[in-house]
Amino acid sequence: MKHAQNIDQRLCVLAVDVGLTQVKVGIFDTFGECLALSRAAYPTFCDKTGRSEQNPDDWWQAIVACSVNLRALAGSAMDRLAGLTVTGHMHTLVLCDAQGAPLCPARTLADRSSDGSLESARSCFSQAEFQRMSGTLPDPSLPLLKCHSLRRQLPGLLQQSRYFLSCKDYLRMRLCGGYATDSLDACAFGAFDPAKGCWSEPLLEWAGLKLEQMPALQQATSEAGRLKPQPARELGIQEGLPVFTGAGDDVEVLGFGLFQPGLAVEHFGTTGSVLLATAVPHTDALGGLETYPHLLPKQWLCGGSINHAASALSWVDRVLREDSGDYMSHGTGGCLDAEALPVFVPHLTGSRSPRWNAAARGQWEGLSLSHQARDLRFAARMGVAAALAAILSAMRSSQLAPREIRVSRPASMDAEEMTWLKQRAAFYRLPIAVVDQDEPTALGAALLALVGLGVYPTVAAAVQTLVRTEFSVSSENEWSSFSEVYTKRYQEFNHA
Repeated sequence: MKHAQNIDQRLCVLAVDVGLTQVKVGIFDTFGECLALSRAAYPTFCDKTGRSEQNPDDWWQAIVACSVNLRALAGSAMDRLAGLTVTGHMHTLVLCDAQGAPLCPARTLADRSSDGSLESARSCFSQAEFQRMSGTLPDPSLPLLKCHSLRRQLPGLLQQSRYFLSCKDYLRMRLCGGYATDSLDACAFGAFDPAKGCWSEPLLEWAGLKLEQMPALQQATSEAGRLKPQPARELGIQEGLPVFTGAGDDVEVLGFGLFQPGLAVEHFGTTGSVLLATAVPHTDALGGLETYPHLLPKQWLCGGSINHAASALSWVDRVLREDSGDYMSHGTGGCLDAEALPVFVPHLTGSRSPRWNAAARGQWEGLSLSHQARDLRFAARMGVAAALAAILSAMRSSQLAPREIRVSRPASMDAEEMTWLKQRAAFYRLPIAVVDQDEPTALGAALLALVGLGVYPTVAAAVQTLVRTEFSVSSENEWSSFSEVYTKRYQEFNHA
């Protein structure tokens, strides 16, 4: 036990983290310790047209299943809940009627059915205009472009829609009522002006939306309402608990301890991201980076994402369908020739930062008869690392200077995981600091609830008190030469 206070006396909060493939529901105490965590998966429905959809009720049923399981795992902790909050995968669009009921399946970040709206966005707005009004560039992943596409494809559906919500905001509405959002999810919609802190009416008008259809903007630590009786019964917890506004899943930056400019974080999940804290909003003249408000006052987040990180590696495993042996053994005793390894590009459904290209697709380059399945698996890891490193390179080209990149604690600290940390540090050309958290997104959501309850005076105070780094990995290691050569090959091929 980390703290002297008896575990049976600690005030607790419930944090719901809805990812792209599974729900995690955790109970956290006032010291940021996760007392229990439950997971439940749910399906995504895809077709050859590029559609990627999820059923919002599947999210809810997964949350209910997790809550029931937590009762068995955590026992009395479920009776000490003082509040709850939700975070969820960003860029997802939920169309709701006036009663808050979904009118159709939710379209996820990976949905490409709005590709046709790109040309319209680019013809109506210059790159600089769109970036100034939204902090990002037009891309099919944005709910704004999904709405524009629906206006052409299914105008009746758009006319029936009263509210346009994110995954997190739909679920919070289901918990306590009300239609609101935070700055992170608002930015992810694609029509929120981060510099002005309000919805961008020219972009909404282009997509056929009205200002009154957009959720109200609230602080992430604000109390959005009280838990309604019906969801309380389904979850098996006390009704009337305060439900806090919360934030989109970039709230993980809090769980990584990102509390001052110059620190960066690596998100390595279904998708991948690199985000840097800055003291002022940053506009990338080359158009490769996005800018969002930080959840800390007077700070900003600048960075970018790739559509596939762990999901690209899973795809490679499925496609190869065979046990390729220990592909990490390529480098544990001595590095493979970086000139001989195939170059893997992980853009299976288009590329985002720093080279925005919705038509890009994943591929291997440099294949030969001598390559085996384990070479392709190994190349996939190196390709994803190179893709994330390209975001850091764009930061440096834009006169930003990250000094450290933080990552979550691996599930194990065996030789393979240490090698993987060294490889990423070498590709990133930054020291990697491993934080003492393996669920930074759920923790970040929990911190917002703790601040909302008054346990901590500010978000910054909560982050500085509760998040620590365990150890660091130098970027100058046995993988430095390998990463330099492989990165050069990746850039030459990916920029061709």
